[in-house]
Amino acid sequence: MGLISRNILYDPKKPIAACWEALVHLPMITHSNPAVVGIIGGGESALREVTKHNTVKEVVAFEDAHAWLMSGDEPAFDVLIIDAALDSDRFVKSLHGRLAEEGVVAVHINEQANAFASRLDTWQGAGFGSMHVYEEGRDHFLVAFKDYQSRANWHMTAAEIDVQLHRRIRRTTAGDPNLIFDAPTMLRYQVPPKASETQYCHQTAIPWECEEYIGVDPELAQIPESSLEARKSTIGPHAGRGLFATRDISEGTTADLSVGVKAFHVLPSSWSVIENFNHGCNGTYNYGDDDVDLSTEWAVDLDNAPMDLMNRVPVAYSPVYERHLRQLMSIGDVTLRDITQGEEILCNYLLFVGDPDDWKEEVVSLRGQCAGKTKGHITQYEEGRLTE
Repeated sequence: MGLISRNILYDPKKPIAACWEALVHLPMITHSNPAVVGIIGGGESALREVTKHNTVKEVVAFEDAHAWLMSGDEPAFDVLIIDAALDSDRFVKSLHGRLAEEGVVAVHINEQANAFASRLDTWQGAGFGSMHVYEEGRDHFLVAFKDYQSRANWHMTAAEIDVQLHRRIRRTTAGDPNLIFDAPTMLRYQVPPKASETQYCHQTAIPWECEEYIGVDPELAQIPESSLEARKSTIGPHAGRGLFATRDISEGTTADLSVGVKAFHVLPSSWSVIENFNHGCNGTYNYGDDDVDLSTEWAVDLDNAPMDLMNRVPVAYSPVYERHLRQLMSIGDVTLRDITQGEEILCNYLLFVGDPDDWKEEVVSLRGQCAGKTKGHITQYEEGRLTE
């Protein structure tokens, strides 16, 4: 099917270029290799932006949602760009079904982003693994990833975004990228509007993270930065450095939240070489989540991730998580008992397994480290042995 053009009435005050770039380039740049792209209702404007990417091999266009539903012989799509009314559950389910495994959908939702919460069940029920809302001027958009793991591309760093744009975007004859969209723009989109969080937290059944992650308890005792020092770990040669208490620390105390929130934001591409504390082998950890007990690396079942871990996997859509990522990664853990001066602070790395599919691999790795047979990522990285 060729491109179907249609007349579109534009508000002359609307930033047309920025609107189309927001709709098209965000899903394109968050897919690792968008070769087959579908456009539903976007017309020539969407096609113009899609073809700026040199990875594109095929574009299939549909005039509206009805034309999309009446078709069905096209290949699996890597990216779907939609500027059409989402008028049925059937339509949303068809989007999911016709995406490739790492597929991405972007929708111009033509309304306040906070209204998306009323249709959340439809998108979750269709099977989308991760969803996010963002704004450009007065326009509102939704991006949905078919596979949860693909959402890591949503949190790319500025450097990663710039590299992707440099490699992909076709240049003009003058050598210019012919694009307003850039890394700072993408970083702005990564934080959803406040209105979407407010609406999300005003559902009849209030999501638990609305009460857990918005704000910090000022009465919670904190470990000041001056009460910690880094030196050679006492665990063994495989552990590298560790953090030690320079004074006695009482049970129920958390690390300095003010420093944790503003010090750094660990993005997915950086996580493999950064950890907070060393792992406490054989259940010797003394810092962590006092509401979850995953026992030791030797006692857990290799083939079945614990239900406690399954319950910690984030939901597909939560503007609370997106707006409070820095805080989220810095709160919740406390000292599980009194810690004496000079003692190393240890946590349970089993709690860091973000995907149940990685459970067996991570447990086997921890068992090897605790037995002194293998080294952790940080030690490997410092020795120049970690290549990923």
